[in-house]
Amino acid sequence: MFRKILAMLSFILCLFLLVMMAEGFNPAYEIAAVAGSTPNIDGVIASGEWDDASSVSFNNTVVYVKQDGKNLYVAFNVSDSTVENQDVVAIFIDVDNNGGSSPQPDDILFGISRTGQLSERQGDNPPGFPTGGWNALVSSTSSMWQAEYNITYAKIEITAGQPKTLGIAFESWDYATGLPVFWPPMTPIESNYPSNWGNLTSEENWIPEFPSSVALLGFLMLITIPLVFIKKESNRKSKS
Repeated sequence: MFRKILAMLSFILCLFLLVMMAEGFNPAYEIAAVAGSTPNIDGVIASGEWDDASSVSFNNTVVYVKQDGKNLYVAFNVSDSTVENQDVVAIFIDVDNNGGSSPQPDDILFGISRTGQLSERQGDNPPGFPTGGWNALVSSTSSMWQAEYNITYAKIEITAGQPKTLGIAFESWDYATGLPVFWPPMTPIESNYPSNWGNLTSEENWIPEFPSSVALLGFLMLITIPLVFIKKESNRKSKS
């Protein structure tokens, strides 16, 4: 009897672990790609350009995230006065939202160095040149550097109007200080486990929100058109 109970508990534990792996991500860390204006991807975070984005902060880095119904936009603002060519920021995306204990073909790393060199890694392959579907540019001063990304929906298999949650992690590496740091917090080794990444969602199902002026115009049209017909009908009856 004891063995049967132990076997049953082991079975339940396995099922629980499988469910946790299917959900995949660290539920305490989530960011939404809110609908916002289309930024100018030139590597410079201009005044007000990313004010309508979501953001997270870690170590000496602030990351901004938004979308415009066609592309995912991400910007990094890194405070760093030790200028090194090896300084890097990167985005990790789990396209299929399936977590796991090692990078799979749907897990993509989008990286850029302080000198502007792009790199892309899919699955557990070595980093290489970008394969298309995204771009990034940087700007740098003696006290900080910035990077702006544009990732197309097709690259990360998003369909505008359909809900989708992606796995997400951010890396910021100040080469002079040692190892890279991450959001969610994890070690470089742990960053290779997509199950340690956070969640990227879009409350608008990856479409832009209607501007209030457009919504107001539509509302006025809905009211005005019936009133016109009512007035015409009233005039017709009065003449007859």
